[in-house]
Amino acid sequence: MIIQSSHRNEINDIAFTVAISDFNKTIKITKRLAEKIGAEGVISEPEVAKVSIVGAGITSDPAIAARMFGALAKEGVNIDMISTSGIRISCLISSSRI
Repeated sequence: MIIQSSHRNEINDIAFTVAISDFNKTIKITKRLAEKIGAEGVISEPEVAKVSIVGAGITSDPAIAARMFGALAKEGVNIDMISTSGIRISCLISSSRI
């Protein structure tokens, strides 16, 4: 999962997920790159999990996303980040909630 967001102050945030087995190596590489390009910093959150639903045309029916978000809300699961594509809706949640 890769997400880029732009803010009004012309600063962009890029968030991405990696397997926990790649976490430490990824942080080292990302910090070196951030320093090289003059980024403000690197924030890491190793205690997250990605929950996805997958299917052709899944994002064409808003009721599907509503059911997913409703199911998570019913269980008291806070969604930290959402990403969609034509075939997938993914949510980042606290790994303690899986």
